[in-house]
Amino acid sequence: MNKLYMEGKLDSIVCEVNFLYENKPTHDSTIQFYIYTDTFYLNNGLYAVGKLILDPLMDFHAEQIGNWEYYYPSGQLLARGVFGIIASYECNGTAPSTVGYSYKKNNWEYFYKNGKLRAKGNYIIPGKKNIISSSGPVYLFPQQDDTWVYYDLAGLQSKKGDIEQTKKWISDVVKWE
Repeated sequence: MNKLYMEGKLDSIVCEVNFLYENKPTHDSTIQFYIYTDTFYLNNGLYAVGKLILDPLMDFHAEQIGNWEYYYPSGQLLARGVFGIIASYECNGTAPSTVGYSYKKNNWEYFYKNGKLRAKGNYIIPGKKNIISSSGPVYLFPQQDDTWVYYDLAGLQSKKGDIEQTKKWISDVVKWE
């Protein structure tokens, strides 16, 4: 069913980092990160299995990267997909610094508690306008492309009302990721 990491696992990964320049992402470099793979327990008994970056410079520390799977408390799969890394340069008062953010990329799938597919589609690299902060933690709002398909509990493609309800559900799911 799912793979729980009872004690975690340390490793490293080489990853493409897209930097935002004038509100547009550009491929700038690849960076090697130390990563920690583990089971992470979330709100309401939900949990996830995935990788977090361990960065001693704190530019990308604790950002999600690579494949992630989210589970309902029952152990049933809730969502799965991939996180990429995007960065921007910000002035911290004395000198520019790099700030890294996780973002959902490529194909993601969301499931009902009964295991049936609820929604699937692609996320694209967000622009700087999708980075939201109100003097607190930075939140990178994922951007969906036009490939998204939504399904009802019976597995049939959803009607417009169901689509809006599912979009709201996905945005609520995003909040605890």
